[in-house]
Amino acid sequence: MSAVEIRGFAPTDAEALEAFWVRCGLRIRPGDDAASLVRFAERNPGLFLLAHESGRIVGSALAGWDGRRGWLYHVGTDPRRRRAGLGRALVSAIETRLRALGCPKLNLMVWEDNDAAMAFWLALATAASRRWNSPRSSKSSSARRARTSGDRSLASIVDRTRKSPAPGRAL
Repeated sequence: MSAVEIRGFAPTDAEALEAFWVRCGLRIRPGDDAASLVRFAERNPGLFLLAHESGRIVGSALAGWDGRRGWLYHVGTDPRRRRAGLGRALVSAIETRLRALGCPKLNLMVWEDNDAAMAFWLALATAASRRWNSPRSSKSSSARRARTSGDRSLASIVDRTRKSPAPGRAL
């Protein structure tokens, strides 16, 4: 395999990125159209990363920061490139960039029925902190909070809020 290059999103990436997300099993939702992605990249400079290999998108991670907390979206890797550290590298790059902006914590949401993604996030958070609160529940969700220390990880919440919609159906 050739070297993987991690770089920022460019408007010309939008069509290939949508095809990549479908290949990865990520749901295409409102706000994932080309115009919205360009707007997102403009509002969050340096926080919309793509991994490229041999001219093809093999990974993605989008982050936004509102001045209080960061949010991480659409972290995905090509199914043939999984378990090789690419997802971890993308998340690490996002964390580094958010820390440089002064972001103290990073939130993410994972669809309840996405077991592979949940396993990825739990392993990543466990490796960073090794300390967990017990799962807590509310009327609409159950969450696990990772307590993190210093620079080890920004990941603070993995929230299993609701089941994903049927393919092709937005909420």
